[in-house]
Amino acid sequence: MPLSISIPTVSLAALLAALAVAPAAADTTAAQTAAPAVPAMETPLVSPNSGVVSLALTGVDPALRAFYSARLDAPVWHSGETWVAEAAPLLAVLAAAADHGLDPADYLPLPPAAVLTAAPSDQFDVALTDALLRYVADVTGGRIAPESRPGHRYPHGVPQREATAAGLLAQALAAPDPAAALAALQPADPSYGRLKSLLADLRRQKAATGGWPVIPAGPSVREGDGDPRLALMQASLVLHGDLDPAQAQRSPTVHDDALVAALKRFQARHGITVDGILGGDTVKTLNTSLDERITQVVANLERLRWDPPLPRTGKVIEVNVPEYRLTAYDDGAPALDMRVVVGTDDNRTPLFTDYMDDVVLNPTWTVPYSIAREEILPKLRADPAYTIGQNMDIFASWSHSAPVVDPWSVDWLAVNGRNMPYRFVERAGPGNALGRVRFSLNNDFAIYLHDTPAKSKFDRPHRAYSHGCVRVGDYDALLGFVAGDQADRLRGLLDTGRTMTMKLPRNVDVRIVYHSAWVDELGTAHFRRDVYGLDPEVAQRLREGSRGLIALKRQDVGLK
Repeated sequence: MPLSISIPTVSLAALLAALAVAPAAADTTAAQTAAPAVPAMETPLVSPNSGVVSLALTGVDPALRAFYSARLDAPVWHSGETWVAEAAPLLAVLAAAADHGLDPADYLPLPPAAVLTAAPSDQFDVALTDALLRYVADVTGGRIAPESRPGHRYPHGVPQREATAAGLLAQALAAPDPAAALAALQPADPSYGRLKSLLADLRRQKAATGGWPVIPAGPSVREGDGDPRLALMQASLVLHGDLDPAQAQRSPTVHDDALVAALKRFQARHGITVDGILGGDTVKTLNTSLDERITQVVANLERLRWDPPLPRTGKVIEVNVPEYRLTAYDDGAPALDMRVVVGTDDNRTPLFTDYMDDVVLNPTWTVPYSIAREEILPKLRADPAYTIGQNMDIFASWSHSAPVVDPWSVDWLAVNGRNMPYRFVERAGPGNALGRVRFSLNNDFAIYLHDTPAKSKFDRPHRAYSHGCVRVGDYDALLGFVAGDQADRLRGLLDTGRTMTMKLPRNVDVRIVYHSAWVDELGTAHFRRDVYGLDPEVAQRLREGSRGLIALKRQDVGLK
């Protein structure tokens, strides 16, 4: 049932005036950029018989003030001296915030029963509504403010939300079942619901077992080998869900077919070499604790709340850094999939959303200043002919009209790396660091996608080797995807060997994301190594304290 309300007798002029001053408010997170207002006509304008809470709204957050203004300052939680019937299920939604990997104490630092046994008041009403607004904002757009999100950058400004927390909450409260409508507010991506279910499963397993067994280090165990650690490995595979308990032996002494098959399933789900061998990398992955996996899932739920929904029209390229994989979508459907190489931990690939509007065929490579200083200068000091062997030109400055410099004419030992004037450009060719095609992006930190002559890196399970840009495993397939019916023409131009910048028929959205845990459409859980160590950082920021909005205190309900 919707919240019990009645509309007071007011003049049309008063209604119009109220609508004019009650647009949907900005998100309740202070640092969040304001989103487009929800049209006032979509916000129910109601006021119960119990009166108004105007006096309790002094000095509150503008979003909270606007929310109550849209309902003529009507209470949400009580009618006179009585809690409304919907109060208990609404409080239950806040108490269940842990299902999303959020802390219920951020919204309701008291048990729902303690709230409902207290006498309702206007101040209580405002505090609880503030908690609802914060919950809606967090579950639909993320708790961590954009500028504090680990690894993220915004080349085109902080993204705006399509709907504000105030507008979404107003719609939920007007629904036939407000609590159900509120509980349904979460990212529309089906992977979010699947990841929530995985979090619940892992927490149940933690409560039942206390954790997964730890396997000691030792020599590699191949099919047919015996090893005293096989019992621990078997127990771990059962708990991870990769070995049917019915296939488990009482005391395994041989790494048999069933154990090998189960271990391969585990390896495939975790992005490590699938060989069925109990080796060092596999032991390390099996020994990742249950608590660490729970932290990963919590962090990835938060990331999914940041991500805008995948467009249903047009072309989108998504690079998942921990998976070392690129997936291209055409009108919302997967169209292309390939391995990629991403930045090292010291040269991290940033996480951002951008667009591609051109490609460079047979590109040259202008060496970034940091690489020139840290890598090329030491080599020139040892051998001034180094750049000649690397098919590289040296220019006197970064000006486009700068002359070419003979490397033998410079005393490289005397060059100061902190203010070195020279610009280094690798000529186009088969050994060029960018390969045959550069897929340009539009950001000011010089990150883009490109081919590479270093093909062997794509055969490795962990592929963090670049200086930050994304190396693609199949440049020709990606060129075909982004260029569409112009691809064959571009391939012909590519074969001329000339350096050319070519506009694409239409822009292609590009997203660099960081999903280290997910559940696929078949219900299989996947984990990847947290290559940049961002998962604990996200989890820590989720645990950080209140954002300075109204706090509900125990003394507000007569508790000590």
